[in-house]
Amino acid sequence: MAGTFTSGDLLQISCTRIPRRGDIVVFRSATYHDAVVHRIIDILPDGAFRTRGDGNRTIDVETVLIEDIIGVVVYCRNRRRRMRVKGGILGFIQGRRNHLVSSMIQWTIRKIRPVYRSVKFRGWLARLNPYPVFHVEYHIEGQWMEKWVWRNRTAAIRNPGGEEIMEIPPYDLLIPRCSR
Repeated sequence: MAGTFTSGDLLQISCTRIPRRGDIVVFRSATYHDAVVHRIIDILPDGAFRTRGDGNRTIDVETVLIEDIIGVVVYCRNRRRRMRVKGGILGFIQGRRNHLVSSMIQWTIRKIRPVYRSVKFRGWLARLNPYPVFHVEYHIEGQWMEKWVWRNRTAAIRNPGGEEIMEIPPYDLLIPRCSR
């Protein structure tokens, strides 16, 4: 259910509510041998449900029977607040929107990643950067550490005794190749 829920969200379910198209349900899966959270996409004539996760491209192969459903998700509590989960046709529309947004983000990442790597490798942004990147060495717990800082933000760190530099995107674009 990527896009709708994140890892660590607490879901409140209703065991008495009748599931309908667009509702998010928790059900026992015979395939995964665990509880699964997916949205109902369709109700078949025999009363079984077709489901799909909002972040998945395909509809689940197995159908879900009413006796396999543990409950309908009504609230979600994330780190900041408690939100009502939309069901029915509004939930179905929200699920389609979440799926579309997730697909667009993945497509954008696939298109931008080669450009990002090219800019990083050639160091174009580092040459055009009007603000200097400072190379700082300091002593902590008996070991020397190196840090590259741009406008009070850490761009890269070399751990004690390590030869490898850990770069922090997107600030790694600002570090000139010669200073690494």
